[in-house]
Amino acid sequence: MFNLDQIAIQATQQIINLLENSKLQSEDALDSLPGIYAVIDLDGQILKGNRSLAKIFNVNYENLLGMKMSPLFSNENWQGFQSEISALKNKENQKIELRTDISLIDGSIRNYLWFISPLVVDQPGFPYLLTVLGHDVTDLTRATKENARMQYELSTAKLVQNTFFPAPVAN
Repeated sequence: MFNLDQIAIQATQQIINLLENSKLQSEDALDSLPGIYAVIDLDGQILKGNRSLAKIFNVNYENLLGMKMSPLFSNENWQGFQSEISALKNKENQKIELRTDISLIDGSIRNYLWFISPLVVDQPGFPYLLTVLGHDVTDLTRATKENARMQYELSTAKLVQNTFFPAPVAN
């Protein structure tokens, strides 16, 4: 016959198994995101990253740990990025959104939209870490600029048409 201690041990073991499975599923979801996911410190050192970030660095997923985010940015963009994350530490429970260019291994420049927030861990002495999500918006930016250009051309064409070929006035 089971006593209460055995039942408590089995229940605890089941809870631990559920938590481990949940953690694995969460990590799989973050890993399969199409954009960048990383946990970094204030210096930009990567403590966790997903496969998209590894692909950008052209390294194995396991080799991301300890790498710096800074090589992705120009000096100017990295200084702006660091300035934003430093300012974030002085605010409580704030998030920032910023757009910067990054340089890929192949030399191409891509425009990224970044969402950065503190990683909240309720544990004394835990270091200040940030969760970073980055999404490539290069094609969207290009399409937006093209759309604005086409709108300008259309309004210019309408102005020319109305100036030189006015609509007939009905009698």
